[in-house]
Amino acid sequence: MALQKINLDKDTTKPISDFCKNQGWVSPNTEITNITPAGDGNMNTVKRALLSDGASLLLKQAFPFVKKYPSIPAPADRLKQEAFFYAEVQTHQALKSTTPNLLGYDEHNKILALEYIDDAEDFSFLWSDNHRSLTADEKTKIVSWLSALHNIESDALGKYPNLEMRKLNHEHIFVIPLQKDNGVSLAGSLKKKARQIRELNTVQKAAKDLGEIYLSDQMLSLIHGDFHPGSWMRTKERGPVIIDTEFSFRGRGEFDLGILEAHMFIKSQDLSEIGEALQNYNKPRYFDDSLVSAFRSFEIIRRLLGVAQLPLTRNEDFKIDLLDFALDTLR
Repeated sequence: MALQKINLDKDTTKPISDFCKNQGWVSPNTEITNITPAGDGNMNTVKRALLSDGASLLLKQAFPFVKKYPSIPAPADRLKQEAFFYAEVQTHQALKSTTPNLLGYDEHNKILALEYIDDAEDFSFLWSDNHRSLTADEKTKIVSWLSALHNIESDALGKYPNLEMRKLNHEHIFVIPLQKDNGVSLAGSLKKKARQIRELNTVQKAAKDLGEIYLSDQMLSLIHGDFHPGSWMRTKERGPVIIDTEFSFRGRGEFDLGILEAHMFIKSQDLSEIGEALQNYNKPRYFDDSLVSAFRSFEIIRRLLGVAQLPLTRNEDFKIDLLDFALDTLR
């Protein structure tokens, strides 16, 4: 019998409902009654499937390109890595309540099924809303989750090194932002600052060295791989919930922490506040603080000069100050 082919962007409710029943994600006596978009879906198509019993599930489908930027190729099997990640963390008490429950993954259609979390919003408002911020409790829980993740000890962590997704991420962090003609439109003093940064040998060398570390086979910790506010969900019942783990792999925890610090600094410009929040992070034995600072700098550069720019509402001077901070750290 031929395998059922499903496209979440094109198929109607009935074939998707039948498909989910065949997968065992929906009981035989339950129907999917409506399918709606769920979130922006930067990398993948993401849908909420409403069930006849009032419950919902989340469906994600990967195609061989980035959903938001179809001209950018991306590994089509990336959700297999996300499925592995959720399956692994659900065996750890300190992590499972802060990640969605995995329902299953279909290799043929590259579709991932997860628990749908009601009454949730991601923390991307931190980039554009100057009046809202993380609560002290949210900071504690987010950092504690990351600490628990990096200190997992499991023989399974060598699975799925996710090298193709790392190569994609490497280009967008360490290469494209430093290219002269990278297709990103900049103007005024920001364009001038970008040119200055790209001409600094110290920055180019740091990008090369850090990029090699990122792509290396130092399988030290399971890391999230894209640990920014768009990958955290604010919920009423469970507190922060961590999502979007298709960039995860076994590498150095300093990378996740550098990304986290970059976005906390973009929000607050206060290193002492960051230091206070990170008191809840238990450093793995291999940890190198200088790597955290360097990864933090490149995340700031990437989010201001690269393709995936942040929707910041602050003025150009603010962005220049962020870039100067990143440069000072690298120097």
